[in-house]
Amino acid sequence: MFNSKTISLFVLFCVSCFSLGACQDKPAEDDLFPLTDNLSWHYSASFRAGRVSSKHKLVITNEAAEFEGEKVTSRRFHNGDIAYYDKNENGIFRIALFSERKGLVKDPVDHFLIRFPIEKERTWTLISKPFFLEKSVRKINSGQASLSADLKIDPLFMHYQITATDDNVSVAAGNFSRCVRVTGKGETRASGPEIGTVEINVTQTDWYAPGMGLVKSERHEKTNLDWAKSSIYSMELDRVY
Repeated sequence: MFNSKTISLFVLFCVSCFSLGACQDKPAEDDLFPLTDNLSWHYSASFRAGRVSSKHKLVITNEAAEFEGEKVTSRRFHNGDIAYYDKNENGIFRIALFSERKGLVKDPVDHFLIRFPIEKERTWTLISKPFFLEKSVRKINSGQASLSADLKIDPLFMHYQITATDDNVSVAAGNFSRCVRVTGKGETRASGPEIGTVEINVTQTDWYAPGMGLVKSERHEKTNLDWAKSSIYSMELDRVY
């Protein structure tokens, strides 16, 4: 089975980037990023890379929080990680991320995850990293080659754009109209003594429904390795309560 920690890190990035908004008793009907306290999103997720495939269930829960004495928004993920956010007139930004492995890590100033206003062709850039190359190579290659601790991955600059504001999306949780589609693209390189230089191309598409948040996501990572050409990760909303 594919490493669940890697899946969790991707989900944290994907969902936390966009399922944000003002705290309130219930989500507004036009709110793309609800943060209602104690509201939970349940997703079905799948991963494919070469001969490897797996399926997972994921849960993300909103919680009231404070950070350095200020009221902020947090999201707790099923693996125990917690991300902290705030917003201003320029957009939504992450303040810090807590994980058992690294503890609390603060983000740089102006680490925006989405910029306002939310309208078609709005663009922004976020520093990320490939999620699946390092973990999937050992599984895909069945021991023919491996990645060592010397693997170096350059920063991945993901360039995001709102490409639609009226998509229709059908998932297990229901049929949603007026969905906002966000498309991200980026390229980077990885290098190591056992694999040489690897070119990595990443594309991601996310759909957000008014009053619901993230309802569907697809991420593709492609490389120039013959035995690890691509990986596909997708997740769809099952229910919210």
